[in-house]
Amino acid sequence: SFFSIGASVAISAGAPFLGIPTQQAFCLYVGLEGKAELQNRFAAAFAGQGVRPEDCQLAFASGDLSLSRDDDLDALAEMYESARGEAQHGLLIIDTFSQAIAGEKENDADAMSEIVRKLTWLADHLQATVLACHHTTKNTVEPRGSSVLRGNTDVVILMERQVGEKTIKIWTSKQRDGAPCEPFEAEITDVELTSPETGEVGAKGYIRRIACAQPKRKGSEKLTNKEQKIYQALLRCDPEKWRKNRAATKDMPADIWYITQEDFVRFMLDYGVVSSGQTGRSHISNIVNKGHIKKVGDYIWNVSQEQFEGGKNEHF
Repeated sequence: SFFSIGASVAISAGAPFLGIPTQQAFCLYVGLEGKAELQNRFAAAFAGQGVRPEDCQLAFASGDLSLSRDDDLDALAEMYESARGEAQHGLLIIDTFSQAIAGEKENDADAMSEIVRKLTWLADHLQATVLACHHTTKNTVEPRGSSVLRGNTDVVILMERQVGEKTIKIWTSKQRDGAPCEPFEAEITDVELTSPETGEVGAKGYIRRIACAQPKRKGSEKLTNKEQKIYQALLRCDPEKWRKNRAATKDMPADIWYITQEDFVRFMLDYGVVSSGQTGRSHISNIVNKGHIKKVGDYIWNVSQEQFEGGKNEHF
């Protein structure tokens, strides 16, 4: 909810959100949970993000909504079209998905496929992006319910906060039509709000990006001649050694092609790129630190995934 509220405030004003530039667009926020706190949370987002309500193309709705009922779907579409006025494109946020499908079983693939089909109809009919806020399972960072919820959507943005920690990790585990967003961290920060009715002062939170979590990007530091040879060797490494990560984890996005470091070191030794395994691992660490390669445990992959453009290794 903090993420979706912050996004709606920023996008409706054309202001940056979590350090990312946005293009101004109309936004309809449908709040189905925590209605009593919704107004205060938006007030905190306006204050914390430095956005004036009068600069926003933003509308709100609450109440009962069932995506299973065609009448509700039509009413939601009519409400959106009426509120957006002359705006040509926009964003429809449903918070939360579970409240909007009350009575349906999240694990029922047929039922969830039909719900996602209706959300797709909304997006196409309204020429808008539809963002549905959903919870993850208790023991993973995958969306709760049937796998079709992930499989039939275009983008999946995951957020995770470990017990006892203040920071929230945010990353895209699926991005059908573009490059995934680099993982970064955010936190909920309180701002003081004064009630216009009573004059009482209270603290409410909004989400903001933490600067220290900025990841290194490919090309952020120039490679030495030796490191460049090793990086090029990675792009040409034996295709049989590469594996595709099918499910996202907190450290590795879905659909990333990766290889074990030891397989790559053996490849470099066989082709005379390095003289020893220790030298190879040392160079890999340097390239990782410069942001061209990612490494989790023994798994490594190039940030750009450039050798897999078009779904295959261009050097295969």
